[in-house]
Amino acid sequence: FKLYAQALNQESQAQDILDEWQQRLDTFKAQLPQPAPTVSLVRFMPGITRLYYQNSFPGQIIQKAGLNRPKNQQKKGFADVISLENINIIDADIIFYFTYNETEKKGDETRNKWLSHPLWEQLEAVQNENTYAVSDSYWTTSSGVLAANKVLDDLSQYVLTQTAKRPKPAEVDFKKVTLIHSD
Repeated sequence: FKLYAQALNQESQAQDILDEWQQRLDTFKAQLPQPAPTVSLVRFMPGITRLYYQNSFPGQIIQKAGLNRPKNQQKKGFADVISLENINIIDADIIFYFTYNETEKKGDETRNKWLSHPLWEQLEAVQNENTYAVSDSYWTTSSGVLAANKVLDDLSQYVLTQTAKRPKPAEVDFKKVTLIHSD
């Protein structure tokens, strides 16, 4: 981001954007209940499910926002493919999940298989109604400060104000979004 800003001779504007991002993070952390909840990041894809760790884009934001990861997920890696047989490793206070559909909504099939499985219902986050469908477009497919701000919007909505309406999986219909910055 800074390199592009330098190339465009817009370093001051870039620094303003980064300062605003840091202010939003600081405000979020100040409002965060203590101890901070644990968070899992799960991505449903055609035929596979991934658990995202600290080196992923959303994992970095979770860490910077002051949220915790369950002990078994405190890894520096990017992600692991997981199966229903080891579903218990995704349990946390809060589960954020996102669905990637390349073609024919095959990611939806994977998600629906998991969310309708009896083992899913045994997860503490599910029993406490703390699972949230969020947009794959800006949680994993995109990156950068614009996408990071959208993720922080979701964190604020679901972590800080738990009374928000939670979409049911069938109600979620995210469209691919291209984030463009223009002056």
